Amino acid sequence: MSLQVADPFAHEHEEVGRHFRRNYAAHSLEGGFYIGGVALLHPQTVAPRMIETLGGPDWLIAAAPILLMVGFFTPSLFLTHRLERLPFLKPFVMRLGALQRLPYLLVGLALLLARDGDSWLLPLVVLAPLSSGLAGGVSITAWREYVAKSIPAHKRASLWAVRFVLGGVLGVGAGQVVELVLRGHALLRAYGLLHLGVFALMTASYGVFAFTREPNLPSTRHSGEKTWWSHARSMRNIVRQDPRMASYLGARALFSGLFVVLPFLGLRALQVLHTGDAFLGQLLMFQMLGSVVGNMMGGYLGDRSGGRDVMLLSLAGSVLVAAASPVLSSALGFQLEFLALGWAIGLGSVGVATLDLEMSDFAQRMSYQTVIGLSHLAGLLGAVMLAALVRQLTTSFEALAWLSAGLLLGSLLLLSRLAEPRRAALQQATGSTLRAP
Repeated sequence: MSLQVADPFAHEHEEVGRHFRRNYAAHSLEGGFYIGGVALLHPQTVAPRMIETLGGPDWLIAAAPILLMVGFFTPSLFLTHRLERLPFLKPFVMRLGALQRLPYLLVGLALLLARDGDSWLLPLVVLAPLSSGLAGGVSITAWREYVAKSIPAHKRASLWAVRFVLGGVLGVGAGQVVELVLRGHALLRAYGLLHLGVFALMTASYGVFAFTREPNLPSTRHSGEKTWWSHARSMRNIVRQDPRMASYLGARALFSGLFVVLPFLGLRALQVLHTGDAFLGQLLMFQMLGSVVGNMMGGYLGDRSGGRDVMLLSLAGSVLVAAASPVLSSALGFQLEFLALGWAIGLGSVGVATLDLEMSDFAQRMSYQTVIGLSHLAGLLGAVMLAALVRQLTTSFEALAWLSAGLLLGSLLLLSRLAEPRRAALQQATGSTLRAP
């Protein structure tokens, strides 16, 4: 006969299930408002042009899409070992969430009062996403653990997808708002209004997040390290002891190769078509439409088969977008390119968020997230430096596109060697079932 092992996590599953519907809905809606807000100053479409308009150098234009993300990833390198000692996570995330949203309010008001030529304008618009990201980065590891703690593993891919779909739908509206605001106002006033719009939607996301309920389960990792140096050694041991991590970290770093060409796609469209800045609103709408489709596909595929296949599909699409970008010469061509770009990024957003957690061992989940975030941060910074160097030496858009495609292809090849972690976990769980004759 067959003897099944009692589920040692039955209490945890019951506690998570008590709040599941409420948390799933609130996490989804919170993400939609936040992503929709960011779209009003979209780091890949609107922000590079804003920085160029204010006289920013090529390296700063190249950095525009990653300013928010650099802020998010940097603090966790130094704080995760402390966050592992928190018994509950929501109060900490709430406190930092308020600070995370404040820079957009302050910068928006300052831009409405500014005059053309003020020397502090460029540093101000750069500091808004960077300081917001830094505030969010203090708590992002705790926030991810909170999501993992409150949403069952088999529902996380669809959660990320719903978040991004809602954000994409709001992003389509944001594209229309961007077009109208840039067409109807002087640039400084337009950018000030867009910053205030970001703050408004981020504040709505904060209000929705307050409705989540943290499961009555302690989050403390008793195995967590007490000092930063011990934590750093434990992260090094993760890479040494987990044979999957080398390939995955390499793939995550090279995945950022898209950011070599990404900041210059919108600028390329304006240059080739000889059109005004309002056309960026149209490109943003197409990108957000594509992201909605990609998010829905990613959620469906991710819940069924895990995050790896979703990421592979995203990488294939990203390679094609980068490789095709130098030959486009019509408005329709650029609109379709941004549609495909949104689709690929939408898939990648779901795939990355899902696979990062699936690759993480429960007992060291925060540390795993920090290691993975470090590889992503290294990839982002490397992409910015490569883009700035190529622009400085050649001013060749073609070189940016081909370099980006090559890096993405390398990521695809590395990731294709990785076994799907969800299947491996399922096989391990099946193997733990005791069978007696």
